[in-house]
Amino acid sequence: MDNTFWKSIKQNDFAIPEGFTVEQLTPELLSYLGSPDPELRDDFTLPILAYWMYRGHYSLAEQREMIARLGGNLTQGIGEDGTDSVFLRSFSALLLAEMVNLDNKHPYLEETEIRMLLLQALAYLGAEQDGRGYITGKGWAHACAHTADWLMVLARNRHIGVADLERILK
Repeated sequence: MDNTFWKSIKQNDFAIPEGFTVEQLTPELLSYLGSPDPELRDDFTLPILAYWMYRGHYSLAEQREMIARLGGNLTQGIGEDGTDSVFLRSFSALLLAEMVNLDNKHPYLEETEIRMLLLQALAYLGAEQDGRGYITGKGWAHACAHTADWLMVLARNRHIGVADLERILK
């Protein structure tokens, strides 16, 4: 699909286009998380996926599958600095933050899943080497900021206790 297709979804209140299903479109959207094209990544992928999550277009199994895929993305190219691989990691962290935020508003994750996400966030924060912010022509990389967003929503989660909050602070 091209940018015009994704733009039309956004312009039509994020409705799924006739003849398509969420199951067909989601893998392509997820592949754009690592795109150096900021329009695909920032303007289309994140808002479309978030709207679809908040509108309940994904089953619990699909959400768990997405969490697993995004968690795997956090290690792709980890340790690299100055490469485009940062986009996949960083924007996977940001989408995971949205998924935890959804759980904060409408609980769907178990305590063990939240604890796993906390461990992943802390591990990713410690391993990420690419601290770039804005990259000319490619937009925001923001690995540190997106991980901070993820940790912020985790800190607000019902399954996170005082000891967890202290780990986040450290």
